[in-house]
Amino acid sequence: MKHILTLSLCAFMVVLLPSCKRHLTKAPEDIHRSFSAMYPDATMVEWESEAGNFTADFFSNDHEMAAKFDEDGKWIWSKTEVLLTEVPDEVFDSVSDFDDHKWEVERVDHYTRSTGEKEYYRIEYSRDNSDFGKIAYIRPDGTVFRSVN
Repeated sequence: MKHILTLSLCAFMVVLLPSCKRHLTKAPEDIHRSFSAMYPDATMVEWESEAGNFTADFFSNDHEMAAKFDEDGKWIWSKTEVLLTEVPDEVFDSVSDFDDHKWEVERVDHYTRSTGEKEYYRIEYSRDNSDFGKIAYIRPDGTVFRSVN
């Protein structure tokens, strides 16, 4: 029984540990070079790696941001936390729930990606400060392409 338990634990570690996030003090040189070219004014940069990709959390131009790169330094996506005043009217107006003034916007992120949906806004909002919330994914033209309750 001890051997089965030990083998099960080893198998568990082999499968799960490589997928765990690791916090890094710095990224590999290719990734750091790509990041610095895209975000020369970035401050307070913190790196983590997961599944061969590297994500930087940082501040730039008075915004909290994140950017993900693959192991070769190729950019995958960027995320910028934005203020409501920075959201285009088309995006904000497309969420019909906002017409009911009982909803409060919790967070707005602007994403740009290298593949798939190239640019979109992710808006988190809740009703009357309750635990019930929604997330809307909206293109810059105001088209909602995904909603999560």
